[in-house]
Amino acid sequence: MKAKSTLLLFVVFIQSILSGVLSPVQAQCSGAPSLSFRNPVLIGGTAAKVGAIYKFANAAPGLDVHAEILILKNTTLFNPDVPGSVQGYHDAWQPYVTAGPRDTSYLEWKFSFKKAGTLIDTILPCLAVTALDIDGDNGQLKEFVEAGTPGSYSVAPTSNLEVSFNGVKSKAIGKVTTIPNIDSSRREAMFQMNFMNVSSIIYRNGAISKKAVPDTRHTSIYFKPFFNTYIVLPVRWLDFTGRRSGSEVTLQWSVAHEEGATDYHVQRSTDQFNWTTIKTIKSNGVSAPEKKYTVADPHADKQKVFYRIRQISYNQQEAYSKTIRLDGLNSQGISVQKFVQSGNRLQLFINTDQSQNLQARIYNMNGQQVTARNFHVVTGRNTCQLQTSQRQTGVLMVVLSNEQGRAVYTDKFMVQ
Repeated sequence: MKAKSTLLLFVVFIQSILSGVLSPVQAQCSGAPSLSFRNPVLIGGTAAKVGAIYKFANAAPGLDVHAEILILKNTTLFNPDVPGSVQGYHDAWQPYVTAGPRDTSYLEWKFSFKKAGTLIDTILPCLAVTALDIDGDNGQLKEFVEAGTPGSYSVAPTSNLEVSFNGVKSKAIGKVTTIPNIDSSRREAMFQMNFMNVSSIIYRNGAISKKAVPDTRHTSIYFKPFFNTYIVLPVRWLDFTGRRSGSEVTLQWSVAHEEGATDYHVQRSTDQFNWTTIKTIKSNGVSAPEKKYTVADPHADKQKVFYRIRQISYNQQEAYSKTIRLDGLNSQGISVQKFVQSGNRLQLFINTDQSQNLQARIYNMNGQQVTARNFHVVTGRNTCQLQTSQRQTGVLMVVLSNEQGRAVYTDKFMVQ
């Protein structure tokens, strides 16, 4: 998402999903379709606003793609598609957007794949999304991409990206240094996220900025392969949460299958640019369904503060947890104590420190939202019921957001 020159390249490629230690694995399928995104037509909502749906007809033989704007966070969409002659590329979807000042900005999109000329979903057996030139502005801005994936991804051995996976979404944050023009040889700033058997994907492209003024960013999306191997995170991050008590913050995280990990470095920041390691913990280092860790930070900033976990593997590869944000001494505690499925109904038992309005969203392991509901909770134990279109199986992610749209709680649950 470089100012009028950064190309954010998204490509389709086949991948399989494995868990385990961080190591390259050969791709197990080939022949993924090459999609083109030309001449978008607005078929729903208001142009450049949340809810707008753009149709790209004949992205591949017999296939249409619908691109829907789900979230505009501290950003504005100027144009959903810049003509292909720009930058010399002819099959790209190239929106112009803003990066807001002194904040994190992003667009969240939903790509749906349809049988050409209809609204019938088409399942793609394999899909990978690769970003090119995830970098910055040489000073006060750095870019990121994020999408719901099962957790496998592809990077170069020379990658300098901060890669994280929270159990549902993979994310890569670039360095501040700018990579000039569109340089496919600079693989240290490339990130490929892998999917299987999807009829839609949800992803974000955004920026973290310390600048005092907005910045115009130009992105471009292509579909073609770059990597023929992929890797997975050394551990499966199941959860990472933080809670204040006065000036002290208690951080808790849980992981699975951590036999590839050696150390966890707990890091703190006030701006997401400068990080300080406040504690280092040795990994348990065994294959187990779940291992929990707890760390206290008695010197947390009294206002806004960020935390993340830097995880090191035996071969000195590194990966990051998601970043969590605590907004001050008035942060409220909230948790899901129990998760029950009955037929097509999901039931959440929620504890909270205060009465408030919340939104619950449930995602599957492909990052697809399966249901959502707004509701009100009171201090203490609450019950929330959500309806799904069909019975769910496997691991589901619960995301609770407050009235400002900020996620205040996430967790994963296994349903049979």
